[in-house]
Amino acid sequence: MTASGVAADYDEKVFSRLQQRRKQTLYDALSLFESGDSAKSDYQIEGLQRALSSKYAEETREWLAIYDRFDDENVSIDTTIRFLAEEYEVNFEEEAPDSKYQLALQVLQEDLSSEVDHIVVGSKNQKGIFNENLHLR
Repeated sequence: MTASGVAADYDEKVFSRLQQRRKQTLYDALSLFESGDSAKSDYQIEGLQRALSSKYAEETREWLAIYDRFDDENVSIDTTIRFLAEEYEVNFEEEAPDSKYQLALQVLQEDLSSEVDHIVVGSKNQKGIFNENLHLR
């Protein structure tokens, strides 16, 4: 099965960016963008990639832009999770992101995409505080 609404027309650049992503990450992204109750096993990787690069290309570009910002700024996943929990009361009790791609999805899920600059700065400050505490020991 492929994802619903997959157009023959898709954004090749977005599609190529999704080539090396894990199926779980792609499924999580599609689940965030699409309402429905499908299981991950219902999809093939290429169907997920095509759906994300066609019907959900705009949302996927936003997700990838947040990832790029986190990657360019070399934010730490752990310190960013800590910052999001403290500053925005994001709950990570069920499952914490294990990659910057997952972290970027969490930012979208929490509707914090307009706060990316603040999140980057805050997570870097959080890292500085963490490093200072380690040094003081």
